[in-house]
Amino acid sequence: MANWLIHLAIRLPSPKVDAPMQTAHSWLLGDVRALSLVLAVVCGLVLIAGGVGYLTSAGWWPVVVIAGAAVSAVLMAVTFTPRWLAALAIDVARGRPAGGGPHLSA
Repeated sequence: MANWLIHLAIRLPSPKVDAPMQTAHSWLLGDVRALSLVLAVVCGLVLIAGGVGYLTSAGWWPVVVIAGAAVSAVLMAVTFTPRWLAALAIDVARGRPAGGGPHLSA
């Protein structure tokens, strides 16, 4: 849930021209404010669903959390700036269970 709140806090205000991170502009696609907001909301909803799945011991939660991390990574890639490297590292780490937690199995 914290990830979603961070994404929204970064993307909801209209960015100033001299802001260090231009979350409404893509180096690849140009103006992406609407796309950025939609991806941020989708990311949050998917990660919240994954959290609910984890808390209820549902077997599907790891797949949902990985999907949420993937949406988050796409969101950051579209509006990439070198400042996102730490956030991308968090998404990669979230895709791998830590501390011997449940692992995805075939």
